Amino acid sequence: MSKLSDEQCAFLQQHKIPVNMVFDATGLKRKDWIFQMKQLGLRFAFGVGPCKKGNHTLRTVGGNCIQCKPADIAFTNRHFDDGFVYIAYSLEEVLLKVGIAVSVKKRIGSLNSLGYAGATDWKALQSVKAKRAGETEFSIHSDLSAHHVSVSYLRDGNPVDCREVFRCSITDALNAFNKNTDARYDVDGIDNEIVQRFME
Repeated sequence: MSKLSDEQCAFLQQHKIPVNMVFDATGLKRKDWIFQMKQLGLRFAFGVGPCKKGNHTLRTVGGNCIQCKPADIAFTNRHFDDGFVYIAYSLEEVLLKVGIAVSVKKRIGSLNSLGYAGATDWKALQSVKAKRAGETEFSIHSDLSAHHVSVSYLRDGNPVDCREVFRCSITDALNAFNKNTDARYDVDGIDNEIVQRFME
């Protein structure tokens, strides 16, 4: 069994990660500690092999060093936290986007102001509150992976790859959405023009 160093304890405290929520992975193979962490619903581990860059041993459940890249803490928490899972659509680009947000309305506004995926007409199609929203989002993405399209756009002059966009029928998107959430949406009530556009 490993013991957290004073430096590690200070780091965890700084980033508001309770020590009792950090998994001791001492002596376990990577696949085993990741499996056990997922079973326990834990997000971070110590006692793993040191990272190459800084010789650190604090990792996310995905295996990333949080001392080298603290931004991964927020990314990992986002995966576990409750939130809204949504489907948005752009008629301009005939694209669907599955994402998560605290406020779907604000996220749609942000997508349009950024010109996400080259579109400025994003609208919410459906949304639902979900536990472990990031995990739910990932599952929907997996179910729609055959419909994923590679799209990039310029943000502040730099190209950005979009990893959450799909080109498929509204029915396919809703089926994946319903399968992974408590929602029971169908195309009834959705403007027929939108449904038809995504069948072309």
